[in-house]
Amino acid sequence: MIRPGATLLALALACAAPRAQATPPDFIQIRDEILAVSADTVFVLRNSIDNLGLYEAEVRATALIELDRTTGEPTVFPLYAARWTTNEPGGDDSAPRSVSIPDLTGRIDLFARLGEKGALPIWTSEMDKWSGKTDLQESRVETGSDGQRTIRFKGAAAVDTDIAALEQAAIRGLAAFAARMDYPRFGPMTLADVLSLEPVFPPGCRPEYAFRTRDMTGAQPPTLIRLDCADPERGEDFSASLIVLIPPQTP
Repeated sequence: MIRPGATLLALALACAAPRAQATPPDFIQIRDEILAVSADTVFVLRNSIDNLGLYEAEVRATALIELDRTTGEPTVFPLYAARWTTNEPGGDDSAPRSVSIPDLTGRIDLFARLGEKGALPIWTSEMDKWSGKTDLQESRVETGSDGQRTIRFKGAAAVDTDIAALEQAAIRGLAAFAARMDYPRFGPMTLADVLSLEPVFPPGCRPEYAFRTRDMTGAQPPTLIRLDCADPERGEDFSASLIVLIPPQTP
């Protein structure tokens, strides 16, 4: 098993080695947003932004992540990607940009997929949060004296969580995202090279908060958790905020 610290250091050196000081550090951010729910699936939009290790280019991409409500395992469907470039050196924000749309193997129609699965869009208005009309109920993640992480929703039994197992699920989902949304970057490394190494982000991703969705199928409401992960050396410039589903607990 590769040590996380060694893997991360090797990755940083591999990314930085071929570059001159005129090129910026890698900037990759990934963020999940919940979209919809069906009887067997939670649907999440995963958005990413990648500077490709350059000042003069950037790729922004979106994928649909389907989380199985029984196992929590993710399935990735590419939706869209756009790459912009400019001929102006140094990344001048006011310079004209040209946009190209890369081909994505396995790209799907988002709304056709939601219709096929009978998905119900999630209503997440901040204005309705306190009135109870929102479809999401949030909870803090409590840490006990024994280190156990527990989630408590009003009117429901406490949910114990295995953060290490959830981190591994997040890493698997990140690797699947990289494989399906792969594109070339500056130098020899592709997005898959950067993100699919195990693990890219160190253990100890911070659980930001937990939430569950209102369920209209008669099943147990799915419980999810947001994990915020960042490279300790590069901080938010190399980070991911991922939604992971906690499989239902049997009594």
